[in-house]
Amino acid sequence: MAKSDSEMEELAETAMRWIARLNSGTATKADRQQWDAWRAASILHEQAAVEAESLWADISQLHVDSATGLIRPGSKPGTLSRRAMMTGGVVAAAGIAGGGMWRAGTFTRLFADHVTSVAATEMIELPDGSKVTLGARSALDTFFSPRSRGISLLQGQAFLEVAQAPSLPFEVKVGDVSIRAYGAVFDVARDIPNGVTEVAVAADTVKVLAPSAASINLHEGEIVAVDGAGHIGPVRHQNVADTGAWRQGIYRANARTLAEVVAALSPWYGGSIVIAGGDLRALRVDAVLDLRDPRGSLDALQGGLPIRVRHLANFLTVISSV
Repeated sequence: MAKSDSEMEELAETAMRWIARLNSGTATKADRQQWDAWRAASILHEQAAVEAESLWADISQLHVDSATGLIRPGSKPGTLSRRAMMTGGVVAAAGIAGGGMWRAGTFTRLFADHVTSVAATEMIELPDGSKVTLGARSALDTFFSPRSRGISLLQGQAFLEVAQAPSLPFEVKVGDVSIRAYGAVFDVARDIPNGVTEVAVAADTVKVLAPSAASINLHEGEIVAVDGAGHIGPVRHQNVADTGAWRQGIYRANARTLAEVVAALSPWYGGSIVIAGGDLRALRVDAVLDLRDPRGSLDALQGGLPIRVRHLANFLTVISSV
């Protein structure tokens, strides 16, 4: 009888726990005999064992970035031995990922005016009549006074429908970057890889201001990226239908890098997605993906890219070379 998905996930998790035990440095001869007996019990157990061993080889080359809290490929320099990192840091990080505390910005979210959880969005009506759709795993603050109106996007993504007010611009702050509009429809995303912020306009015009560049006006159907140093990149064209498509659970990857795709899917996934290999991050992706099914979307990418996607229960997915 075929096993259900939940039963297969349980086998995978059991196998991974065995592998962690056997690599802990305290495993006994009896432990190894029990492991051999478990994997010999059925072909499905053996398949789960092989997958777990392969996955362990991948995650043994991961570390937790102390600056961001994210799980990164590569051994952490100069601190832990390989075994200590495997049995302590990585396993702990994976466990924390399952609890939803893995991402930098967790404590910022505790004090934000509005926050969303994994795979959840929220429509917010602001005092001036403007509307904001806050993306999954995102956070923002609002600020309104007789002389100002706007939001600070602290994490994630927001789609804004700004009410007309010719004498008072609406401002979106993303760190040192400012986006201003007197009445427009636009999208702002701040969790693009390498500290990039993207602004895309669906209607009217916005002004983008950054500390290391002259301000620019961005018009309907245009998109621009601002890097972490405050440099504004070239203006590109984007189909207006693609701007804010995430509100319907759709992500359109048009010549996006695999790193960008993973960043877009991550807020909809309850754990951690790791790309195990720097070269893979730059692979170009052209696809329409279902944000509501991030695991399925990642699996679908295997058909057109030289990658292998492996899921560990519900909290860790590793993307590696074929």
